[in-house]
Amino acid sequence: QQLNENTNTEKIGEQRNENMLEEQKEDDIPHPEPESNYSSEFTELELEHIRQFFPELYPDQYAAAAQHSVATKATTVRLFTKASTAPTLQEHASSISHSNYSREPVLSSVTKAVRRELLLKDSEAFAVPGAILNRIVYDVAWDDPANSARSVKQGVKDNALVFDSKFESGNLRRAVQVSSHMYDLVTSPDINSAGHTQWFFFSISGMKPGIRYKFNIVNLEKSNSQFNFGMQPVLFSKVANKTDGLGWHRVGEYICYNKNTHRRSNNKPSKNGAFFFTATMTITFEHSHDKCFLAYHFPYTLTDHLTHVNTIELKPDVDTYMVRQTLCNTLGGNPCELLTITALDKHSLQCYPLKARPYVFLSARVHPGESNSSWVMKGLLDFLTSKDEKAIQLRRIFIFKIVPMLNPDGVANGSHRCSLSGNDLNRKWKMPSRVLHPTIYWTKALLRFLHREGQNVLTYCDFHGHSRKKMAFMYGCHIPGTSLRDVQVLPRAISQTADIFSFRNCQFSVTPDKEASARVVVWREMGVTMSYTLECTYCGMDRGPYKGLQVNTYMLEALGMQWLLGLLSIVPRVS
Repeated sequence: QQLNENTNTEKIGEQRNENMLEEQKEDDIPHPEPESNYSSEFTELELEHIRQFFPELYPDQYAAAAQHSVATKATTVRLFTKASTAPTLQEHASSISHSNYSREPVLSSVTKAVRRELLLKDSEAFAVPGAILNRIVYDVAWDDPANSARSVKQGVKDNALVFDSKFESGNLRRAVQVSSHMYDLVTSPDINSAGHTQWFFFSISGMKPGIRYKFNIVNLEKSNSQFNFGMQPVLFSKVANKTDGLGWHRVGEYICYNKNTHRRSNNKPSKNGAFFFTATMTITFEHSHDKCFLAYHFPYTLTDHLTHVNTIELKPDVDTYMVRQTLCNTLGGNPCELLTITALDKHSLQCYPLKARPYVFLSARVHPGESNSSWVMKGLLDFLTSKDEKAIQLRRIFIFKIVPMLNPDGVANGSHRCSLSGNDLNRKWKMPSRVLHPTIYWTKALLRFLHREGQNVLTYCDFHGHSRKKMAFMYGCHIPGTSLRDVQVLPRAISQTADIFSFRNCQFSVTPDKEASARVVVWREMGVTMSYTLECTYCGMDRGPYKGLQVNTYMLEALGMQWLLGLLSIVPRVS
């Protein structure tokens, strides 16, 4: 029997629509959790289950388990209320060599004078009789296809845009046409939550080229955003991709982020105040009869992940030993995958005996809206499984345990921070529930098992995205009064190999609100000195070779490779 069997999926799906029809409040809806079933000791059944995930140590248990399981090859993803499709990883891949792709500068911030001028123009336009429409043109709760059909028909008749977010990772709850070319947009809160609104991802059609359309996303929560410091959203045009090979790219002008007059909650005070914030952007589309996708950052879906790992498995390299397993199934029935990568050929085993190799444990995408972390992970996996001499050396020296996507349900359903249980999984590492937080429970179990067996885990790193800072950097763990040298050795090395990494931005303190996060728990409970969080900007760089440019997927993938090169460079110091 599966140890992570769960019976709450249908209730969670039903709660999704109920939450979306309620007024959005500040804090999560309280969820009574069952009494913790977490124990510091493994049961015999758990030990038997865990050993199969260490084929390099227990080949017999792995082989026995493999006979009763099917490797994850399919790209079918389970999610709620989704119908259409989003751009694929392959469609974007061709754009990385595009001439305009790598030189997208950070925009100049919109000054207060310009903001006042724009508001004045809007006020003058609204003074014209009949200019204000305030008409709902899209609502994700319209389950009846006839409603969507009428919306499209009405949009064509009135020259209105047509919106959709019913696809994987999509997030748009409602669109209101304020005037002829202005729209107020409302994003959906995370499933089983009434908050965490930041990620957006939706399609637009019915546009006319050359017209400036203004979009106001009116229910965002953070008190400030890189939208005020030069960041643009990203857009994918079906027509531009087909005719010119252009994939996801930065768009928009007159972008700013301000507090609005929509009250968040009358019940509880918030650290960000009582009101929501609005991200405003003006976009001019280039093609007619086009379908465009607009997103907060470069999307990377669960389907993209599954497809990418399928591609890696087809690489004809006998030196790469990679085992792909389903660590557990999520509440929504999606696979959480575990990759084991090392080298087991005869020459490698002679030079680097298996029992002497330290483990490198990596994870990403515990927060679904931090898609940049998946792009870094993609670059890391591509390089680690390549024929490059340094990649071969890394596989011979280390055993890599990698969980590329810790929150598949949140990613698939377009959440920003939480899982289907409505919890921030990166605050559940101390006492994870096997029922509500299975991916954290079993990932932590693997690390605990390595600690129990006396195996050397050289480093653990959890990949994230950061919404308020530029560059990439790392958080580590350090007790005041002790030496920082061992904690800083890896970040210092990566700062020498990675173009967008800043050691100056790194921090090594542990604050009380992070005690239940991955890096702190792995450091405290498993004794891993080099336990980190890698943070990556959504915006761009303010120093280094890419100073003044916005980050793109090429730079993020390169960071994955450069992270590994930094790791390789410290081998003489930690061996």
